[in-house]
Amino acid sequence: MKKNSSYVLGDKKNLTLIFIILLGPLCEEIFFRGIVFKVFEKNSKLTVVVVSSMLFALDHGKVGIPILISGSSFYYGYVYMKTESLWNTIIIHVMNNGLVVFLILTKSQLLVEGPLYYPLGLSSVIISFYGFSKMYKFLKSQP
Repeated sequence: MKKNSSYVLGDKKNLTLIFIILLGPLCEEIFFRGIVFKVFEKNSKLTVVVVSSMLFALDHGKVGIPILISGSSFYYGYVYMKTESLWNTIIIHVMNNGLVVFLILTKSQLLVEGPLYYPLGLSSVIISFYGFSKMYKFLKSQP
């Protein structure tokens, strides 16, 4: 079954787009980087980031996706710890979701069996590892 943007986004596209691009990242960052970080702040920074990232990844559900999303989440955690500002992670998250929505609206030809399928998949893996490595280096430098 070929998925087009109507199938993925549903009948209320505008509302769905607003939620996916703006409200989703806002709420997720407030919860996962704001609230979860505060709840676990007495633990090591590594524990806080791992718990927050794994909850964030599991919240996104589909098999295989949590591994890639946890890399993004580690990066968001790194940015939050470095800048101590949720706005930075919200902006990065909005940009990420905006790109995903763009790819969906282009009928996913770039994603599924299109010429960019493998390069985009590889770039996702690279970004995930980059997120892991930045967070690891940051946490290693912390007392």
